[in-house]
Amino acid sequence: MIKFYIKSDEMLAHGCGEGRAFEYALKHGIVRMELELKRRELSDLGWSNFNEFLKAWDMGTVHQLFAEYEAIMQMKAISNDAEFLESLPQQLRVIAALFLEGRDVKSLVSRATFYRHRKALLEFGIDISDERPERINCQVRTINIEPVQAPDWYWKAA
Repeated sequence: MIKFYIKSDEMLAHGCGEGRAFEYALKHGIVRMELELKRRELSDLGWSNFNEFLKAWDMGTVHQLFAEYEAIMQMKAISNDAEFLESLPQQLRVIAALFLEGRDVKSLVSRATFYRHRKALLEFGIDISDERPERINCQVRTINIEPVQAPDWYWKAA
C-alpha cells in the first residue's frame, strides 16, 4: 500500500507545529511517500525477519522495490473521459465508455464478460459494478511532485 502525507499537516497532528522543519515543510509543500508492506508480502519477498530485510537493503533489493513505484511519481492527470478512454487497452474501451455515459453495462453483456471486464477495469480505478453518478463538472489541478533532499541543517542536532 502506498500512502502520501502532507508533511506539515502530519507534523501538526503530532504536536510539532512549530520550528524550522515545520516551516520548511509548510513553505515548500513537502509530501511524504510511504510504502507499507503487510506480513504476507514480506514473507513472499523473503523478508520475514529483520536480518533478511537488512541483507535485502544492503543488496539494493529494497531500493529496487521502491523504484518500481517510481511511475506513480510520473503520473499525468487525465482531465476528461476521452483522454482516459484513450489510455485504456482497446478491448476495455467500449465497456468503459458505456459505463462513463451512465449506462448499466451489466445488462448489456454476458455475466462472464461483465466480470472479466470489471476485473480488468479495476486496475484502472473503475468499478463498473458501481452506479455511475450523474455527470460531474470539475476542474483538474495538476500538481508536480519531485523528490527532494532534506536540507543539511535537518539532520544536525538542535
